[in-house]
Amino acid sequence: WLRNGAIGDLERVDVTLPPGQVNPIENEAPVPDGLDYNLFVGPAEFTPYTPRCTNPDWWRMCHNFGNGCLVDWGSHQVDTAQLAVDAPEVCPVEVEATGNIPKNSSTNVPVTFDVKYRYSNGVEVHVKSGGTGIRLTGSKGWVGNTSWRSPLLASDPKILQTKYTPETSKHWQMPPSEHRNFLDCVKSREPTTYPAETMHLLHTTLLMGDAAIRLGRKLQWDAEKEEFVNDAEANAMPNIKYRDDWKKA
Repeated sequence: WLRNGAIGDLERVDVTLPPGQVNPIENEAPVPDGLDYNLFVGPAEFTPYTPRCTNPDWWRMCHNFGNGCLVDWGSHQVDTAQLAVDAPEVCPVEVEATGNIPKNSSTNVPVTFDVKYRYSNGVEVHVKSGGTGIRLTGSKGWVGNTSWRSPLLASDPKILQTKYTPETSKHWQMPPSEHRNFLDCVKSREPTTYPAETMHLLHTTLLMGDAAIRLGRKLQWDAEKEEFVNDAEANAMPNIKYRDDWKKA
């Protein structure tokens, strides 16, 4: 509907993502037989094994291994937002954010967050914790949903009733599933729906939000150089040191 002009020119996108989980601090424990814990830790900074550290709900809330729901769930919703924005650089040029990183917890990522991205074409994307919905607002109306896999809604029901023929529609046809699409592209050698380069730019955007929360200030982004503008502290944040017995591929 956006591509076909049903809601006019896009002005903003609102995205909601689930809040993070606050996990208690655990004591170190013996590594279970059959678990290659060194391999689990991989190139990240080594941390002692604890009983639940390999649980997805645990490591996803640990900045050493994951980046919380902003980046985790963001990859499922903000991809749609950036596709809708259709900025030439893909990534935003500015971000400001607030968030809560709990204290006295093994969780050291934002569990609640409010992130505002601004793109070079003037469109704003607002990402906050508290749901799993997305809404595209244009100059003539909006379309979106309130939660994951919930029905689409619109400012005017007639928007969703409009049918477009394959010859006239600018609608981006989704493949049956990302798994089927990947397997088909392995055989055909065609690009996947979301190539690695696109996902790189998506996660760059999400990590910009994480950086703005941790630094507590607005950040500007140079998409060509792929670095923050005049901010050495922000640019130093992605430079994670690999463990001595690991190296970058």
